[in-house]
Amino acid sequence: MSESHVLIIIPAFNAVKYIEECALSIQAQTYTSWRGVIVDDGSTDGTFEAATALAKMDSRWSAIRKANGGAPSAVNVALLDLSPAVWAVAFCDSDDLWLPLKLEKQVAIAHKQRAGQAVWAIGTLMEEFNSFQVDSPRSHTARPGSHKHFWRTNALLSRELIENLGPMDEDVQYVDFVHWISPALRGGVEPLFVKEVLTRRRVHENNMTAKPDKQKYLEFLRNHMRSGQM
Repeated sequence: MSESHVLIIIPAFNAVKYIEECALSIQAQTYTSWRGVIVDDGSTDGTFEAATALAKMDSRWSAIRKANGGAPSAVNVALLDLSPAVWAVAFCDSDDLWLPLKLEKQVAIAHKQRAGQAVWAIGTLMEEFNSFQVDSPRSHTARPGSHKHFWRTNALLSRELIENLGPMDEDVQYVDFVHWISPALRGGVEPLFVKEVLTRRRVHENNMTAKPDKQKYLEFLRNHMRSGQM
């Protein structure tokens, strides 16, 4: 049986500009017992070829290609057949970055949790940085300071929580991770946090949040206010 490890999932669509830098930030982790899968979601810009090249350079990576269906469907493909060796799952959006101690510090908390409970979720503080093309229009910009949000790109989830959640809803394309994990949060799973900035979110002209479906977002907020989450 292969060594116990964290599975890292990167859903990627037309991310050739960013995927290598993202992957290298993961390869620089001080915690090394991980395996990563880059799921190319029908890209047309060479993302899959870049992912394949990364896998040739570091055997911990694998690359999967699928028809375009959105980030939730890409995550679901990676979760279809979890190896018995996977004890936790982390995610990183293809344009974001991790600092070197990110996994090590999350895993240290996770080991304490594993002694007492099987279902847990651990985040880190995040910071945002601008990465716009020259002269591109800006409808949004990076916020200063650190932020305590529990998003896909900074989340480490126990295998048991992943199994309890089941597949992501592939019809939800905005705030999809929050939509997926919110039943667990309502059920009493409270995310723990490493109180350091260990994840960096890239802000650029093609972020999903740059062009949100406002009607769907307002509906999502209303549902959560009714449930007492907000």
